[in-house]
Amino acid sequence: NRARIGTPFAILNPIFRPVVHLRTMPPLPLRPATPAPATALAVTALPFAVLSAFLSGWSAAAGIVACVIAVAAAIDRRHLAMSVWFGIAVAFSSHALLLAPFCIAVAIRHRAGILAWLAAPSMSLAWLITGWRPAGLDLSGSGAPTLWSFAASSMPDHLGQLHGLSSAAALGAAAAFIARMQVVPLDRAAMIGMAGLSTLLTASLLPGMRADAFILAAILTAACAVVRRDRSTLLAAGLVQAGFFAAMCAAPASGAPVAIGTL
Repeated sequence: NRARIGTPFAILNPIFRPVVHLRTMPPLPLRPATPAPATALAVTALPFAVLSAFLSGWSAAAGIVACVIAVAAAIDRRHLAMSVWFGIAVAFSSHALLLAPFCIAVAIRHRAGILAWLAAPSMSLAWLITGWRPAGLDLSGSGAPTLWSFAASSMPDHLGQLHGLSSAAALGAAAAFIARMQVVPLDRAAMIGMAGLSTLLTASLLPGMRADAFILAAILTAACAVVRRDRSTLLAAGLVQAGFFAAMCAAPASGAPVAIGTL
């Protein structure tokens, strides 16, 4: 009799077991999973690369894409790949030099080998030997509304002295950035943020930088905000995006040399 009574409950066991399992499961997280840095870089770089191709031509867009790949390689500690892609980026666009303090700091911090140090200049020279000329830095125009442009408009008779002072300030800031990056703790998201700071710092201080020189800073700060998603990072990324698009809107009105390139 006991066997006959237990048989129906044994049949219902496969039905009740998933219900009990669901009741004992831990609650699902409300926040989505944090994307990988490489994924965040790719997603944020795509629209800005298209914008760069429209504004400055496909060569500048290729340089931006190569810079993003170099940052992704630096995060994974693939120093040779970082150097190779940085050299390719410089060959396509001189604006890629804004990322040089970050690449140098990473190579020093992680004690990169001699091949990593030689790969970037070798790649750039190889492209130059073939007759290719990268999209150049225009240091003669008013450029984006930076500290340099404000000083140049206030003291137009001292452009030579201001040019030297601005270049020295950019080099000093780059050296301080490289030294600081050797001592601060860095995770993968912070590496993206430091790459964005490198480009933003040098582009803000160098003389005659065009508005499209800040595209790389906009990409990297946005990617850092996507990965980290804390309040301060989101605020910083929002300010950089707002400043970039404000510079893009102000450049045509001020006569800045923002060329509309061809795809």
